[in-house]
Amino acid sequence: MSLLLNFNKAAKTANIHLNRHTADLQKSLTRLSSGNRIVSAADDAGGLAAAMRLSASASQVDVVSSNVSNAVSFVQSQDSALSSVADILTEMSSLRTKYDSATATSTDKAGYNITFQILRGQLSDLTTETFNGTSLFSGSNNTFGQAIQDSNGTFAVYTSENGASGSSVSIQKGALISALNVKGVGGTSNVTNATVSNDTALAATAYAGTNTSLGNFSSADITQAIANVATLRATSGAAESVLGFSQSYLAEKASLLSEAHDNIMAVDTAEESVVQSKLNILVQSATAALTQANTQAGTVLTLLDSIRSNSILK
Repeated sequence: MSLLLNFNKAAKTANIHLNRHTADLQKSLTRLSSGNRIVSAADDAGGLAAAMRLSASASQVDVVSSNVSNAVSFVQSQDSALSSVADILTEMSSLRTKYDSATATSTDKAGYNITFQILRGQLSDLTTETFNGTSLFSGSNNTFGQAIQDSNGTFAVYTSENGASGSSVSIQKGALISALNVKGVGGTSNVTNATVSNDTALAATAYAGTNTSLGNFSSADITQAIANVATLRATSGAAESVLGFSQSYLAEKASLLSEAHDNIMAVDTAEESVVQSKLNILVQSATAALTQANTQAGTVLTLLDSIRSNSILK
């Protein structure tokens, strides 16, 4: 092997390998510390693009899932209010039955009526309940004569990341005011009387001093109100059930998207640890080789010094 003073090929080659192995070792350590297989676009441009799309889709699905959860909470709040309404109507029905008792005195009936008037006020309060500022029921205390299933009170809950162009579930608020507007219906219809006023409505905004009493409502009227509320609860329950299916699907979809993203981006720690150990050895070997190669210059100098010494002796 030639010994050149101005060029050390072995040292330069060892230095190239040392720089390469050092860069690879740094990248391996970055992968292990970050947990990502792709730490720059240069590592896997196609994989990074796919991972970004999957990450965006997973984020969208998470938001949709949150929206659906809010809708479920809305429907559950609606059903809770309707459950309270049903309990109040059941109590009213009991009062009406007591009111009809042959042994009930006028004092007894007056006492039943006081309780009835208080219950009317509670019903009225429930018709105006809201969820996060959104009314649970359609209609108002000044609007009567609606069917209990009011199409104007329907809104859509999107159950996919495609928004309006994707799947959705319709939520119907239901006209609770109309469901309780049953005076004189006598159980023959679930569509209410448009001429009912606050004084004659089952749910009254101001029960003190009204012109109606428990005796003005028949048992059939109250039974019809209970049936109407049962219909509203059935509609609400059906919506909650469908939303529950959507929740389960969205949760599974978000999990699968995240898994697909991790399959592309996440580093295999065991495999990368093996690579890192290998690179450590290569860096040490290249360093030793570079050190050894650099001793060649010393050999040349030794030869030159030997030549100089021989010349002096001559």
